[in-house]
Amino acid sequence: MPDSLLPIDPKTLATDLCENIDLGEEAEELLKNGQTADEFFVLLQKNKLFFDAIRILANVLHKLYAIEWACASVRWGMTDKSDPDEEKLVAIAEKWLEERTEANRRAAMVAAEENEYELPASWASAAVGWSCGSLAAPELPVVPPGDDLTAKAAGGAVSMVAVQNSAQIEKRAAALLEIGMEFAARPIPESLEDETFKVEPAKAAPPSPTPEASPLPTPTPTSTPAPKPAPAPVISPPPSQFAPAPARPPRRPPPPDEGGGWVTKPL
Repeated sequence: MPDSLLPIDPKTLATDLCENIDLGEEAEELLKNGQTADEFFVLLQKNKLFFDAIRILANVLHKLYAIEWACASVRWGMTDKSDPDEEKLVAIAEKWLEERTEANRRAAMVAAEENEYELPASWASAAVGWSCGSLAAPELPVVPPGDDLTAKAAGGAVSMVAVQNSAQIEKRAAALLEIGMEFAARPIPESLEDETFKVEPAKAAPPSPTPEASPLPTPTPTSTPAPKPAPAPVISPPPSQFAPAPARPPRRPPPPDEGGGWVTKPL
């Protein structure tokens, strides 16, 4: 949308857009009837409510771009002191961006769960895992993710990167928002405009061959009737297999060591 700051219809009202977005109290006070989404988005930035602006942007970006923004933000914030798992997790998310298969999506979802959503990169991986497919184990009935889960996870990843240096939170959040706006300015390729985020399904294992049944012996009048087999026990999978454990909210990292400064990186 060339006439819109956000990649949505420029006539979209802020109240309609934010109906299902969790905003802070200060942002809620700025939200007025009749405002367009663009006007509200600019107002948030003027009042340095960058985290609310990040939530909005994550919600209006195409899912692919929201995930790319999350990965780019993680890499922007990485230093030689970053947790080694950060690189592994963001690489898993990026692998899905390169090849959107069900196997890669599920690998990202599992990696985020195993990390217990402790790092920004685990939220980038969660954004991939929750973009489509099923939240349940492959052998269980499909549990589709909520349509807003990718936006929440991507916004969470960006926000966690912003607070990694407590002395420069606002400055970092503003810089990360600028990165996000680069993705907002990208046109959506025709191949993605109507995409419903269906991915290549994982190949199912071939069915096991059914053994041929042996002929039953013909009973004789003197034979003793065979005892009836005991009914097979009903085994229910544990509740955790039906849906993943609820995601933990992003944790605020501890303040940096004294003398730790923030260095602007090229966007």
